[in-house]
Amino acid sequence: LQFIMDSRNFILLLLFIGTVQCLNNIKNLYIPSCKNCKYHIPNSKYDYASSDSSLCGKFGEKNIITGELCFENASSCRGDNDKCGLEGTYFENENDSVLKLKWIKHLLYIK
Repeated sequence: LQFIMDSRNFILLLLFIGTVQCLNNIKNLYIPSCKNCKYHIPNSKYDYASSDSSLCGKFGEKNIITGELCFENASSCRGDNDKCGLEGTYFENENDSVLKLKWIKHLLYIK
């Protein structure tokens, strides 16, 4: 019986090591995602988390005539090391309750 328990633990250990090895091969795994940032602005009511259509509320420009704010594309901000860059230099984690409200608002908006 002890041998069976030891072999089960050994198999679980091997599975754990294999999982960790797989995760080590994933690029950008531990870099923060824009969708969890307080500056993230979904650009499309149908695509909340896509960096291709999302905007970054940290970077933009104000039209001096109309006063309208034009924010930059999130993926271009992540590709520019003078802005957020790959590492997410200006990333600020959104408060969990605020983030949940954003998702609920988005889900209600798309229906």
